[in-house]
Parts: sequence; structure tokens; C-alpha cells
Amino acid sequence: MIRLPTSVVDLESRSVRHLDGTVLALTAREGSLLAFLAAHPFKTWDRQDLLREVWGYRGGAETRVVDVTVWRLRNKLGDPEAQVLKTVAGAGYRWEHGDKPGPKGPAVRAVGRDAELAGLRAALSTPAVVVLFGTAGIGKSRLARVLASERVHVWVDLAVARTEADVLASIAEGLAMAPEAARAPHIRAVLASAPARLLVLDDAEGAFLASSAALNRLAGACPILVTSRFKGRLEGQVLIEVGPLSVAAGVQLVCAEAPRTTPADAELLVRALDCVPLALRLAAARLDVLPVPALLRRLGDRLELLRSTRSDLGPRQASVRGALECSWEFLTEPQRNVATDLSTFAGIFSLEDAEAVADDPGVLDVIEELCDRSILRVEGPGLLEIHPFVRAWLVEHRRERGLDAELRHARYIATRSTYAADHAIDGPSVAELHRVCREIQVVVERLTTTSPELAAAVLVPLEDALLQCSPRPDLTAMTTLAADPRVPSELRARLGAMAARVLLTAGSVGPARQALTAALALGSTSQRLVRYHDARADVLSGHPQLAVAAHRALVAEADAAGDVEQACANLVGMVVALRMMGRVDESLPVLEDVLRRGPHLRRRCTALVGLGACLSDLGKFEAAAARLTQAVEMAAALGSPTEEGSACLNLGIAQEAMGAPDEAERALRRGLDCARRAGNDILAVGVLSVLARILAPRRLAEAEQILSDLSGHPTSGMPPVIAVLLEHARAVAAESRGEPELARIAWARVAEMYTQVGDERRAGMARGRMEV
Repeated sequence: MIRLPTSVVDLESRSVRHLDGTVLALTAREGSLLAFLAAHPFKTWDRQDLLREVWGYRGGAETRVVDVTVWRLRNKLGDPEAQVLKTVAGAGYRWEHGDKPGPKGPAVRAVGRDAELAGLRAALSTPAVVVLFGTAGIGKSRLARVLASERVHVWVDLAVARTEADVLASIAEGLAMAPEAARAPHIRAVLASAPARLLVLDDAEGAFLASSAALNRLAGACPILVTSRFKGRLEGQVLIEVGPLSVAAGVQLVCAEAPRTTPADAELLVRALDCVPLALRLAAARLDVLPVPALLRRLGDRLELLRSTRSDLGPRQASVRGALECSWEFLTEPQRNVATDLSTFAGIFSLEDAEAVADDPGVLDVIEELCDRSILRVEGPGLLEIHPFVRAWLVEHRRERGLDAELRHARYIATRSTYAADHAIDGPSVAELHRVCREIQVVVERLTTTSPELAAAVLVPLEDALLQCSPRPDLTAMTTLAADPRVPSELRARLGAMAARVLLTAGSVGPARQALTAALALGSTSQRLVRYHDARADVLSGHPQLAVAAHRALVAEADAAGDVEQACANLVGMVVALRMMGRVDESLPVLEDVLRRGPHLRRRCTALVGLGACLSDLGKFEAAAARLTQAVEMAAALGSPTEEGSACLNLGIAQEAMGAPDEAERALRRGLDCARRAGNDILAVGVLSVLARILAPRRLAEAEQILSDLSGHPTSGMPPVIAVLLEHARAVAAESRGEPELARIAWARVAEMYTQVGDERRAGMARGRMEV
């Protein structure tokens, strides 16, 4: 159906109906010529081309037949002044009605979508139905606009279509058809009359739900591109999911939208906004007045922040919240309830998790429906996730229903926490541990004030795994719960020990002692754990002999109680103290005892690191490197950045002594990455110190920069074993600069410090360098 200023053409019946009611019939040739020209609007065809394409002539022929057919066609159309069927002098004829090819307005770009565009072009090379689906703001409409700008197209916005009549009327209007012709057969005939034209149905979620049957009757008439958050159920559809941008593409997008933004700042923003194109564009629009660091600080309420006041943008483009709200009305009550219940999960969750937390007996069916609507996404076999922006939006709706879902989630995570802790001895799945740890941190954040006992019960069981994961649990939450009288004393003591462990890792001995003193005063059954951390504090405060005695007593108590894990922890702590006292030979049998006892994998990894370090202290570098390489691999498999970083540090020291500086540098850089992921500043200083001394003889400027960055870390505030590594690096740098007097003084200080930690071998080497 073609709607002209004074008439309507029905190509299916080959008739022209005028405004006065007159109906004129078209001959087969007239209808074919009209259909061909209308399928290629605004393109000029000479007479020979028309004879070949419409009449099927292959050789030379009399062109007068074309002119006569055009004349008759104009008269029947009521187009004597050639308003739509133009004669181009000396060239031929051109149809000037319908969709003008090429982009309208500024060119549309889809940064980072080359692969998707290539797949779309291939899929639309035939009269296929291609459905672009994905969550709100992910860039479906932009991709469609890029494709549409490349060819003749009809763009139909179905955002407000709610019934089958709405759908057909919108498509008919886009095709310039009479309202009374808005029926599927007529629309299909018009589409088939221009089979190369692209029909774009934008935002078709409501249309899919209202009338998939009507849309199915249009399939095959011409290429159809559909954008929707709902996967749809069209016959023979090609389904293409649109996901987030890559980080590199996101950086390119931000820098294009806000040219004064540095790539480093842009990357921070891209990662914080989960690579969502709409969010990045809205954020980039604010960067003129709100620098990236300030914008990142305000992302707690990202849905409120990411919006625009531009009047030319619709609700789906003006804010992330507006884009998401368009989906709410299409969800049923059970779908809304399950979606908001599942928004309590902070990350990936399983079907088992969903069934435990969602308050709906038919949760499995509802989950399938939510996946079809891009509310949930499948992350693996039996694993689901909610996109962070969708989760933030659902949380707003969840709060309207009260705290029931949050409490169900917390109680369930408490059971998962206990289960994971009980099975840690067998080395559980790293992904499962990290998943549970992430959920625990969310529960603690939510419930520290409202349900402290439940928050503590969730936090405590996975102490070891939580402290190895990055980021670690909030220290403020631990100390707050440890001081809350509503929390049972047993849990409070464990929390105090956990807080002390975090503080000791950061070298904060004084605050750690305060937390341990408060925990000891509770008189709980966790006193052995508290005393273990107190012994660690003795080591860090320079009293290793006290730590050795305390650890020996705790090992005996743990053995008497049959607590293998606690015994092994104290044996490893004893080794640290023995090494500080220079009694390395005594450390080896203790570590072998740890390995023989068969504790869980994390403790075995710690023992291997200690064993490698001791062998290195004794000058047995090849044996040390073998043990430490094993420890690095085990720590990486366990997802323990602190253990991995410590193993890499000691491996770098052993490889340096073996005369392999390149291998040592690689190990140390890996260790530095681990230390930073774990938030372990002391370990980072140790790694950087050894890295600087390896670099100094080869790349002095780089070593000097590292030492300059470490100048704010005075050796007096560090554990002795780390302080001596830093002083050693400074001595090597002074020597490399060609300053013999400064180098001699530095080597004398290094020799003294190695003597204090009981490492006479390295002390002797330092004295030898001093004399040279």
C-alpha cells in the first residue's frame, strides 16, 4: 500500500483509489514499474535500465514503451505535474516519495560494536527477522540506527504499542498507509513491494507481548530489525544479544564524548559503570563540571546521578532510571516479587540460591521469564546474575516491600557460610568461596545496625577465606559488631580476632593489641585464636622469643583438644618467630610437621612458603625455588593474593641469588600485583624493595623512582624482615650511583640489621660489600 497526496495505491490488487472514491485499475506492467521505482526511491533510472529490470529485455529495445507506460501511470495516479514520478532530463525517471536513503541528521556511531555490526549486516542480507535484545541502556537502538543509516529503511517506534491494533497502526503509519489499511495482509504486501527496504521496529517489548502473531505474519516480506528487552517469539528469528562494551571501547566512548578526560580517568569511570553505553554517555556529559574522582564518589546513588536535563531526549535516553522503568509495567506481580527478592544477591547466584531466597513456589518458571525479559542473565550452567544497574533499580522497588527478602537472604547466606567453612579442609571451589564471601560482606553492610547478631553469625565462619579475598570485609563493621552487647560473646571474640588480624597485616600493632585485649576479656572459648594473634603481635613488635613460647603453649593446647588446624596455624607462627631469631635450622622440621599433619590447602600453601624461605636463608636456592614455585601455583588456585604475593616475594629473592634477574623481576611484579589486590601494604613494601635492588644495577632510574616512592615508609615502623629488605635496596642503589662512601655506610647498616634478624650469611655478604 502506497499513500500519495491525492490517492492510495494497493499493489496487491493493482488498483488506485482517489479521494473522491474513484478506483482505477493498473495493468500488470504499470504495477510492476510502480513497485520497482517505489522500492528504489530517489534513484534515477534510465530507460534501458528500466527495460532490463521491469520488462526483462536484454538487448537494445525501443524506449518509447517506457515513456508511454510512465505517462499512463501518471494519469492514473493523479500525478500529471510529476510530483512523485519525476522526469530527469537526459537521464531517465526517479520516484520521489517514501524514505530517502542515507542518514538523516548527524552520523550515528556505535563505538566498539564492529563485531555486532558485521553480524547484523550478514543477517539482514536476506529477508530475515533479526531481534536485538538486551538490558536497558545497552545500546540496541543505537546499533539499529547505524544499520538504518546505511540503507533505505522505515523506522517504527513501538514504545507505546500495547495492543495488536497499536502495533499494526504504528507500522502502517511508518509506511505512509491509510489508517483503514492497517491490517497485516496489506502491510505485508507493501513490505513485499520493496523487498530491499529495511523495516526497523524499535523498543518492541510491548509489541512482542501484545501481538507476536501479527508480527509473525510480516516475517519474510523484507528484512526486519527488532530491538527489545524481551527475546520475542517470532518465526525463524535470528536472536542477537547485545552486551556491555569492552573496557577499551568504553574508554574510547568516554574520551570521544568528553575530550578533556584522560584515558586513565576514563578507564576508572568505565569500570565503575560496568561498561554500559547509556551510563557512560550520561556520565561523560557531567564531566565538564564534575571531574571523574568527584563523580566516582557520588556513584552510591548512580540512578539519580546518571540523568540529563536535555529537553530533546525521551525518558529512555535521559536517565538510566527512566530506561529501566519502561520495563516495570511489562512485569507481572510474581515477576516483580521474584526479581526484587533476587536483587538481594550482590553477585552471581545459583538456582538453588534463588529458590531459597525468592518467596514464590513457582520461582523456576518465573526465572525463565525474567531471563527472557533481560532482567536476569545466565552466567553459566545453573548460575544467574542481575546487572548492577538493574539491581540498583530493583533495590528501590524492593525497599517498598520491607526487609523480609533481606532477612531471608541473610539467613540463607549464614548457612552457606557455615557449609563453605566446614568444607574448606578439602579445598573448596575458589569461585564458590569468593561468591559466598561477597554475599557475606553485603549482608554485614545491610544488617550491622538492624540485626547485629545475624550479621556476626554470617561474618565469622569464613574468617580465613574472607581475609584472603579482595576487597576485605570492612574493619569498621567488625569492630562495631565486636563491641555490640547484642552479639553473643563467642562471636564478639572471633570478630575481635578478625579485626586484629586485619590490623596486624597492615602493621598496626597498637590498635590490634587493643582489639585483642577486649576479646580476651570476654572469656570465650575462642581464647586460643585470640592468643594466637597476640603472639603474632609479639613478632611484629620485635619480641620473637615471647612469640615462640606462646605458640609452643598454644600448639600443645590445640593438640590436646584435637584441633589440627589451630595447631598448624601456631606452628607456622612459631616458624616466623624462629626465623627472626636466626634459628632457621629449627624451622625446617616444624614446617615439615605442618605438611605431615595434612591441614587444608591454604595452610599447606603457607607452610610451603615458609619452607622455601627457610631453604633460601640457608643458601639452598634451587630447592627453595622449587618449593616456592609450587606455593605460587597453589595460592593462585586457591585465590589467595596474600599467600601468592608472599610466595612470589621469596621466589624472587631465591632467583636473584641464583643469578636469574629477569625471572626474579617477573616473579616480583606478579607479587606486587597480588599485594595490591590484597591491600597488604607491608608485603608491597617488601616486594618493591627487592625489585628496586634487582633493577638498580641495570635500570637505576627506575630503581630510584621506586625508592623515592618508598621514602614515606620509615624502617622503624616496619617488621625487621621487611625493613632490612628496604635498606638492602638503598645500599645497592647507592653503590650503583657510584657513591662509595654512602654505599659503605648503607652496607654497614644492612649488615647490622641482618645480624639482628639472625641471618649471618647475608650479614657476612653485606660486610664483604662494605669492605669492597
